[in-house]
Amino acid sequence: KRHFDLFIRAVERGVVYPCLCSRQDIKIAVQSLASAPHGTDVAPSLQYSGKCRNLALGSLDKTNLHTVTWRFKNENIAGIDDFSIARTSGLALEFSDFVPAYQWACAIDDWDGRYDVLVRAWDLSPVIKAQRAVQRFVAQLENIENPKLPCVFHTALVTHDDGSRL
Repeated sequence: KRHFDLFIRAVERGVVYPCLCSRQDIKIAVQSLASAPHGTDVAPSLQYSGKCRNLALGSLDKTNLHTVTWRFKNENIAGIDDFSIARTSGLALEFSDFVPAYQWACAIDDWDGRYDVLVRAWDLSPVIKAQRAVQRFVAQLENIENPKLPCVFHTALVTHDDGSRL
C-alpha cells in the first residue's frame, strides 16, 4: 500500500507521467532495464526518448489504454533519463492494477528501513541513480532536508562452478 500511496502522490505532483509508447517502443528504448541485466555490459546503452514526458494527463483518451507505463521525471528536461517506475491497467489508478517496478519498490523499502549500508550484486548497480531519485522524492515529501541515503556496496554474484548465476 505504501508504494501505491507514494505513487499517487507522485502523479498528483507531476513527478511521474504516463508513457503511452507501444510495447515495441518501450522494449527497444529500455530493453536492458526491463529486468536486472546479467552480463558484463550492465550499463544501458539505449535511452528513453522522452516522447511522452509532456503529455497532459487530463487530455488523454482513457478508453483505448490497456497497459500504461509510468515514468519518473529526472532532471534532464529532454526526458532521456526518465525511468519506468510502475505499470497500471489504463489510467484509472486503482491499487489492484498497480504493479511497481523494482527501482520504485526497492528504493522505498530501503528508505523506510532507514538502512545505513546495503549490499547488492553488481548487476543491480545501473539502477542506483533511479533509486536515489526516488528516495530524494520521498524525503522531500516527508520534509527531510539533506536526507541520509544508504551507502550501497555492489559485490560479485554467487555463481555455479561454471560461472552461471544461481
